[in-house]
Amino acid sequence: MAFVSLLLVAFQPASQAQPPNVPAIELVRQTVAHELAAANASGHYRYRIDEQTPHGSETRDMVETRNWLIGRLVLKNGKPLAPAQRQEEDERLRDLLTDPEHLERFQIQAHKDEARVRRMIKSLPEAFLFQYDGTEKNGSGRELIRLKFSPNANLTMRSLELRVLQGMEGAMLIDPVDERLVRVEAELFRDVDFGWGIFGRIRRGGSFLLEQQGVGSDRWAITTLSMHYTSRIVLFVNTRTDTVSKTSNFHRMSNDLTLQQGLELLLNPR
Repeated sequence: MAFVSLLLVAFQPASQAQPPNVPAIELVRQTVAHELAAANASGHYRYRIDEQTPHGSETRDMVETRNWLIGRLVLKNGKPLAPAQRQEEDERLRDLLTDPEHLERFQIQAHKDEARVRRMIKSLPEAFLFQYDGTEKNGSGRELIRLKFSPNANLTMRSLELRVLQGMEGAMLIDPVDERLVRVEAELFRDVDFGWGIFGRIRRGGSFLLEQQGVGSDRWAITTLSMHYTSRIVLFVNTRTDTVSKTSNFHRMSNDLTLQQGLELLLNPR
């Protein structure tokens, strides 16, 4: 369900302002088009990602190379790894050079997740009805546009992975200058069934939050991704998802960074 994560955000009190001279749906279409085009932006970065779950937290040092995304576990529950754990990470990274199949499996899954997110973003203008809801300013004083959204009752999503959108409502912030999503917040206000409820159900009351910002040049990145929901899989198997992921410390890397060079950076953790 990682794709649902792109629906986000708790908003602070904001000033009321006249809406732009374009319909809300047109602003969303323009922003979505820009988001999809920017998915192919060039440039590699090194950054950290911290994931918090009920079982604890893990922090990874990530490096984007010319062909691969690789990472190293550096903190567990906020503490450095024990010597044995560091050695295990060293061995795993060195094995990537001699075991490309393992690396390729990871990349295939990453590409599938990215494709799900793109499909979700592409569906936003059709999946929801939008209305202007004032403005608020970001940390640098730029005015952002706030929109409320609710499901489009006249549309039935054919894709199972996108059907969850029909049970969501919330709000989003758009940067009208860069035409990018800044924050999105959604709540699941009703149950969403899959296969008439036989194969699965996501229960109402779930929440999803996403925040993103520019990290350099034309590149934007998700800095907060929060998902909290209860789902039922195949009749009576209930599962609970509570995850919060945050990315930070972005540093631009060379466009020609090779896999071996990236591994050497990770083998000498900062």
